[in-house]
Amino acid sequence: MTKRLTSFERVARAHASSRLSPGTRALYLGDFNRWLAWCRKHKVDPTKPTLEDATAYRDELQEKQDVQSVRRVLSALSSMYGAAVALEDRLATWNPFHPQALPRPPADTYGRTEAIDVEKAKQIVAAADKESDGIGLRDAAILHLLFDTGMRISSLLSMRRSKLVRRGDGVVAWVKVKGTKLREVAIPRECAVVVERLLADAVVPESDFVFPADRGKGAMSRNTVDKMLKARGGAKMSAHRFRATFATGAFDAGVPLQEVQKALHHSSPVTTQRYDRGARGGGVAEALAKFRGEAV
Repeated sequence: MTKRLTSFERVARAHASSRLSPGTRALYLGDFNRWLAWCRKHKVDPTKPTLEDATAYRDELQEKQDVQSVRRVLSALSSMYGAAVALEDRLATWNPFHPQALPRPPADTYGRTEAIDVEKAKQIVAAADKESDGIGLRDAAILHLLFDTGMRISSLLSMRRSKLVRRGDGVVAWVKVKGTKLREVAIPRECAVVVERLLADAVVPESDFVFPADRGKGAMSRNTVDKMLKARGGAKMSAHRFRATFATGAFDAGVPLQEVQKALHHSSPVTTQRYDRGARGGGVAEALAKFRGEAV
């Protein structure tokens, strides 16, 4: 029997569904569903939560997720409560997640997501590589794509077989970026081999998605990937951390900023630089002092 939604839930879900990007819509709906589940567990009326309820939920999130993820979840919930409170019949008594009511956990300069240590990332990928069953092959393909290409999780889940094109020793995938724009992602040889093995053994061959849902015709859910990553890498593991690792590794390898920006599909180089977790700039002052000394 389908559970009947309250007016508050309908408004909150409608607000989440109004987001332009499919990935953002999925994130908002997932955030709201998890908050409702928490409310049921703790016998909290979601239309009348106290500041203590919101604070307890924030603190639980901080134990399981990185700071940037917690800040994003709180902002999503705040926007949905704001939509409900703004209505004339006030479907929620107030917005407990508004930043003036519930302080966000402090972010660093750029609100950075912590990068994964390269060796740890390699171990996680290698462990999945050793598993020969369907789930292991699927997980290995996802992990390789995150580690080897740095693509967004929304782009990964939108990948379609019909948009994969062989180029040299690797494969090029045309994926959705920010919901609608199609952009090219170069998949290197080792990663391409794993993806091709997955497609050859696919349990849902009629689906055009590289990572189809277990049931239905759509793509795998973000929640499924999040659970897999946490099971393999720990409570604070996330797809976005692989993206920071990719960017830092590219800079370490001497790849120019402009090329890293293109690979990550950023509109601004400033955004790309924020993903760099390396210690840049060391030795510049010494080199300049030496140059000035020699120039005298």
